[in-house]
Amino acid sequence: MAGWNFRFRSTKRSRSPVSQHGVYGLRTLASGGETPKAYIVAIHGLMGNSVETWTHEDGTLWLKDTLPPNLPDVRILSFGYDNRIFAESQNQFTDVARNLLDELKICRTAQNKGKPIIFICHDLGSIVFKKSIALALENGGLYEDITQSAKHAMFLGAPHAESEHSTGKFLLNLGPILPERLANARSNFLDGLRGNSFEFAKTNQSFTSLSSTMGITSFYETKRTGKGPIPVMVVDAMSARIGLPKEESIPVQEDHSTICKIGAHGGGPVEGTVVGVVRRVILSESAPPESSEEPITEEQQKVLSSLFLISASNMLQNITEPADGTCDWLIKDRAYTGWMMGNSRGLLWIEGPTGYGKSVLARYLKSHLEKLESKPNVCSFFCDYNVENRDHSTAVIRMILYQLMSRRPALTRYAMSSMTADNQWL
Repeated sequence: MAGWNFRFRSTKRSRSPVSQHGVYGLRTLASGGETPKAYIVAIHGLMGNSVETWTHEDGTLWLKDTLPPNLPDVRILSFGYDNRIFAESQNQFTDVARNLLDELKICRTAQNKGKPIIFICHDLGSIVFKKSIALALENGGLYEDITQSAKHAMFLGAPHAESEHSTGKFLLNLGPILPERLANARSNFLDGLRGNSFEFAKTNQSFTSLSSTMGITSFYETKRTGKGPIPVMVVDAMSARIGLPKEESIPVQEDHSTICKIGAHGGGPVEGTVVGVVRRVILSESAPPESSEEPITEEQQKVLSSLFLISASNMLQNITEPADGTCDWLIKDRAYTGWMMGNSRGLLWIEGPTGYGKSVLARYLKSHLEKLESKPNVCSFFCDYNVENRDHSTAVIRMILYQLMSRRPALTRYAMSSMTADNQWL
């Protein structure tokens, strides 16, 4: 539906060998320069390690091979740990969460403190992340930089269950697909996991109340996992959602093991969404304070009054509000995510026959953009060929200018030279 094409991949790629050495702790996959604008911290889950979890079968470690060219000023780190901790004592689990905090604190030099952090978690890596945030808040100023800088969390096939029963269901689905090194002691390992299911559920519950200031994106698998006679849906769409008001939930046409792997030729919404979120977070952090509250002078008000045609509420009066879920496909479309990432310098052009719902879709998109944590400057105009002052291009330009100048009154100086003494346009 877009009127332009885009390519998302860099043509120059290196291949990163998968190694079992040095998989514990934080490892740097991309430096982002001496003073990166943001940090990405990837946390694997039960199914792999700090390298294998993110490596496609074609050898592409996307966090190192294809993501950095699109985010050259972002430091990308991958955290590794012994995932057998999930079946062991809570003390060991807490120690790993604290290790993540300590290593992240050490690697953030004085000039990089305060730079936003975006976490990417697969599977039970979400539990490590949530436990780390809880520990950081409990320890007050010790990890203040991390708690204040954690701006967004992205979950890939993560079980957000807040009840012991739901967590137990997830663990039951894991049995047939455990990695070989864990499957050798499957019975004891699963017993250990079940024994900790209450603590997992409690960690999920506490995070819900702690995440009010953080952006959340949850990806969920749509394919069953396993090559046996009965493949399983390890984390279904319901379990993969936290249920927060501003949470973005995105389906991925992969199974539980491949949802976190991206090959050389791309595909799916994960990488595009990651790039878009990181860029918006950086933009939000570097943007100057909103100046919409600055006083408007009499001359500026004359310019605004001469441009005004209709209020936003009246403009939307005859446009149906979309039913829940009916327009969500747009923000998951690759053309849209590429446009949001800035991979195209053109317009996102959506076209269709009369009566197909373009205005309803535009209303949905306007509302979606206005809710983004980066708070973009969203201007809109809805033409109406039944209303005299809304049926021509001049009306569109006037109202876009009005919205821009009302939020940035200083811009009116560019229009004043085009007005006569009696406030008429030349």
